[in-house]
Amino acid sequence: MRLCQGVPGTPYEIADLFAEGALRGRLKALGIYPYTRVEIVTKKRSGALIILLRGTRLAMGRKIADGIEIREAYDPWGEGDAKGAAKGAGTQSRAAGEPGSRPTA
Repeated sequence: MRLCQGVPGTPYEIADLFAEGALRGRLKALGIYPYTRVEIVTKKRSGALIILLRGTRLAMGRKIADGIEIREAYDPWGEGDAKGAAKGAGTQSRAAGEPGSRPTA
């Protein structure tokens, strides 16, 4: 699927770039290359997009967005990277007396 066909709010991963020459180099300089996570923030009728890429919002026209192939990103927590990572990182507690648990006073 092309970036211009994506749905706002859905996390995607860039699969491939179909841009040629200077445009391809410029997209890579902006950090747009395969396996990069991207999310569409706003999508206009004309095809213009605002995307979120590594915490930065970028605007692009339909012709540029049409040259970027995407696929849905795998999200093991189902809540987006930041929320899921915060939820799953270090939140497991151990019951008192289990190996590795700390004694309480």
